[in-house]
Amino acid sequence: MKLNTTEVLDLGYSGNLEQILHIHIDNPKTRPVIVNKRQFTEKSTQEFKYLLHNELWKDMFLCDDVNTSFNAFMSTIVHYFKRAFPLKIIYVKDQHENKWKKNRKYTL
Repeated sequence: MKLNTTEVLDLGYSGNLEQILHIHIDNPKTRPVIVNKRQFTEKSTQEFKYLLHNELWKDMFLCDDVNTSFNAFMSTIVHYFKRAFPLKIIYVKDQHENKWKKNRKYTL
């Protein structure tokens, strides 16, 4: 455990003495930030195209209602999108430097 210290300094200017207080602060424990991301690589893009190319799209043509056809189309696109580009958990370090974190000593 680090202790806070004080010191008295005589600068020689007058009868006044200067007081210096050294405060030790522990670095806070930072946790990495968790982010969900999709990775769009050439391989995953090719897989997405392949999946869409091999889909029969029959559900869109069997519907009598335009909205139902559109919803079937979108659910197929979203299904293959999530399959080709799955969400992955990424741990990101804090990019902001805490300027108070460094233990600096100033001398006169």
